[in-house]
Amino acid sequence: MTSTVDSRLRVEELATRTGVAVDTIRYYQTKGLLHAPERVGRTAVYDETHVARLVEIRTLAHAGFSLRQIADLSSTSSTPLLALLADGSGELLDRNQVADAAGVDPQIVDLAVAAHLLEPIETTDRGPAFGEDAVTMLQAARQILEAGVPLDELVTLATSHAASITGVVDAAIDLFADHVVPRHDGDPAALTETFQHLLAQTTTLVARHFQRTLVARSVERLKDADTDVVAAVVDAHPERMIVTCEWR
Repeated sequence: MTSTVDSRLRVEELATRTGVAVDTIRYYQTKGLLHAPERVGRTAVYDETHVARLVEIRTLAHAGFSLRQIADLSSTSSTPLLALLADGSGELLDRNQVADAAGVDPQIVDLAVAAHLLEPIETTDRGPAFGEDAVTMLQAARQILEAGVPLDELVTLATSHAASITGVVDAAIDLFADHVVPRHDGDPAALTETFQHLLAQTTTLVARHFQRTLVARSVERLKDADTDVVAAVVDAHPERMIVTCEWR
């Protein structure tokens, strides 16, 4: 990679230019999200392509995409797919801010990260930073805990879920990249609209399937254990629960 003198930046200058901490820049490099700098002697030199990539990563992360999703989908096209979808909205929250907003102990944030339910968007001087969606997820976890589910068992279940869902998500990404992206080659606007539509519909489909399976299996597995439990499930009228996903 060749850089002009005017565009050369040391890592500290790159951090100042983009608002991304030095440690985060290096973290992105280890994750393969940011291409390596040019070496001039012992100095790492960055250029405008690094600036653009960091802006892209932060914009996508603020829009709610995980670093893994950004890496996976960016690699499917010479024009990163996710860049077509980001709007730059949202603010980063540190560990304590997420905990305060969700009404949970900061330890719950740490456990959610360890279980791979939450993935920090970047690491700042104050530690890991998260998108606003982390608050919603932790609020849901708090309500599950308040219903009586032990924390350690919920973490175990969450870890199992995270391990299982990765394979399904990767398969879905492959399907999109192989069958949908080629149909919109050269038409970024159409690709954006299609992805947004499919993301919402797929989320609704998965949520509805999980809900229906959970109810059916609850009745099946608990029918011989406690008739009151079955009655509670049936009387909740789960078929009337609206499961949907749409863009704001």
